[in-house]
Amino acid sequence: MSETATARAILAPHCRACGPNGLDLGAGGDPILPTSIAVDRAETDGQRAHVGKSPTHLVGDVANLHWFRDGCMDYVYSSHTLEDAVDPVAW
Repeated sequence: MSETATARAILAPHCRACGPNGLDLGAGGDPILPTSIAVDRAETDGQRAHVGKSPTHLVGDVANLHWFRDGCMDYVYSSHTLEDAVDPVAW
């Protein structure tokens, strides 16, 4: 079971209330909402935790979300990604 799954009942309503367009950074196959755009690092890097069956929509560095302009998403959700940062202060 993913960390997101353990908190979904509490956190998903907040994401849903923000609006329909959202990101889940480091989703690992189990995004907070089924409509979330799942962003994760490549599965081949040996560090990605894949705990669900949902696809990853965008593969790359979650510290560089070059696909999106500022303010275009209603919410951004992330669970257990900061500890994987090479430079967490920069994040």
